[in-house]
Amino acid sequence: MNTTTLLWLARGSYLSLFVVLSYWFYLALPDINRPYVMGGILYFLLLAPVPGMIKARPYTLAWSAMLILVYFTHSILELYDNDAMSNLALIELIASLTYFVSAGMYARIRGRALKLETKK
Repeated sequence: MNTTTLLWLARGSYLSLFVVLSYWFYLALPDINRPYVMGGILYFLLLAPVPGMIKARPYTLAWSAMLILVYFTHSILELYDNDAMSNLALIELIASLTYFVSAGMYARIRGRALKLETKK
């Protein structure tokens, strides 16, 4: 795969993760059970790497891939615990895994092409 495909795959899965979480926290749950604080924290974490992702910076995609593991963990816990929302948790799981793999591969390939190195 080339870097353009990986970047668009990462962006698409990131957007799908945002849409799934929006639906989940603000439309699918009843009014009494809406976790506004948790939803706000998860949205803040999702919005943090957006500027670097728009500019296609490999370093941003690398650290945001590690950040996505929070959503992976969230989806695993919801799959195990909440039968009513298992479809949304499965979509979140697939989107977070897709982002993790595609962003990691993009950062590795593009970082090597730009000869970027981490400081030791």
